[in-house]
Amino acid sequence: MEKLIINNLDYSYENQDELFSQVNICLDKGSKVRLFGENGSGKTTLLKIIANIIEDEETLSYELNYFGENATFSDIREKRVFIADSPTFYEELTMEQNIQFYNLFFNYGEGFLENVYKVCKKFNVYSYLKQSVKNLSLGTRQKIWLAINLSTPTELVLLDEPFNSLDKESRRILSKVINESTDRTFIIVSHENNEGVLFSHELNSNNWSVSQLTM
Repeated sequence: MEKLIINNLDYSYENQDELFSQVNICLDKGSKVRLFGENGSGKTTLLKIIANIIEDEETLSYELNYFGENATFSDIREKRVFIADSPTFYEELTMEQNIQFYNLFFNYGEGFLENVYKVCKKFNVYSYLKQSVKNLSLGTRQKIWLAINLSTPTELVLLDEPFNSLDKESRRILSKVINESTDRTFIIVSHENNEGVLFSHELNSNNWSVSQLTM
């Protein structure tokens, strides 16, 4: 089976002790991984390194084999999506205009738009797309933000606390959307293990050990 393998990961913030030292992570393609651990242990930082948001050559070193190919995190930028815990939109535009802009910028095509609208309907937020972002609640923004990013044609999905700001029903819907996506690899920062996602593995940031879960 193809694997995502990160070996000898070292990283430290400027003028601080090492956050990662010789960390090794191996995940099967198609895994759904719950990333958990104490605050400040590097969960979000790991996602940002994989997403190539953090790329400091002086304090970051690693070896990466991405599903059978030696690569860098920069090489796989178009194959992954990082979904931050805070939505980012142009406040003065409608939500639909934001979605159209996102599609034009990344050139995803009509299939992307269809998927976004489909997920928005699942979250019951499709009727809000004609409204200005500034008039929408944080919860509504979060659902549409998730719909946009989950609809990208990417192989690797990195989610940072995606269940925050969601009500119980929306958490159930998000879990169902993730569970139905069987051909993608998910790494999800989540303090809770009862969200409804059928996690295949757990990654503990306190010691960076990977545990396979019984399905």
